[in-house]
Amino acid sequence: MPKLIYSLDEFKEISKRADELRVVRKKDRVKLKLSTKGMLYVYITTEEEGESLIKELKIPHIEL
Repeated sequence: MPKLIYSLDEFKEISKRADELRVVRKKDRVKLKLSTKGMLYVYITTEEEGESLIKELKIPHIEL
């Protein structure tokens, strides 16, 4: 079961140990899914913040 992350700082910390980032775009929001060895973490944000996060993170990402 995926874990929903509410804090941007916590999301960035988890991203340091993540294997990949999956991006799901909806009408007015972006779901960023971090996949680690044992867990899937989800962060829901706006399109503008999502774009800046994708550019900031240094892990491979997949658009779904």
